[in-house]
Amino acid sequence: MSPATAAAAESVSAASHDDLPAWAELRTCIAQIEDCRTHVRELVDGLDDARFNWSSAPKKWSIAQCIAHVTMAAEKFGPNIEMAVQDGRAKNVTGEPPFKLGFMGGMMASMSSAYPPKLKMKAPPFANPPKKETYAIDELVPRFLAWQDRLEQVAREAQGLDLARVKGKTGMPMMKFSLIEWLTIMPGHQLRHLKQARDVRSHPDFPAA
Repeated sequence: MSPATAAAAESVSAASHDDLPAWAELRTCIAQIEDCRTHVRELVDGLDDARFNWSSAPKKWSIAQCIAHVTMAAEKFGPNIEMAVQDGRAKNVTGEPPFKLGFMGGMMASMSSAYPPKLKMKAPPFANPPKKETYAIDELVPRFLAWQDRLEQVAREAQGLDLARVKGKTGMPMMKFSLIEWLTIMPGHQLRHLKQARDVRSHPDFPAA
């Protein structure tokens, strides 16, 4: 890992981890985001770009593709979650826990975090990493980590809002997820694919250094 990537890998939210939100739902989200950072550090430790992009079969994802997928998903949906928090603040939509996931949000949270997946689904075009693209560790990892900082900041700023009533767009007409659903789905989905990437690195045919 280059010095630039190593520095990025040590990145955490500018806010102190000693100043966590009071609500358990938000602390859980932040803890999962930190788990994502830890997994990525471990995954890319000692790798070069060739091993980062290695896959066991043409239709199997590489470590790079697993990380690219969740990064692309964060780049697609992260701004919607940020906007939802801003809108909730502007409209003073406050509430108190406990907050429950709705039927659709709960189902999506379960499906997107399960590993191995209970139901295999094709990645949507906006988050489907091109098979022919070669990813550079020094480009992709900082992109991923930057979004972890932004997602953590969202979780911190959501304290005091009604996490069930404040909702963000999904990209599908007439369908939104609440903040509690988004803050459950996003880190859970990331952890699922980082476990998938871990299995790539532990594959018996994974190239030696």
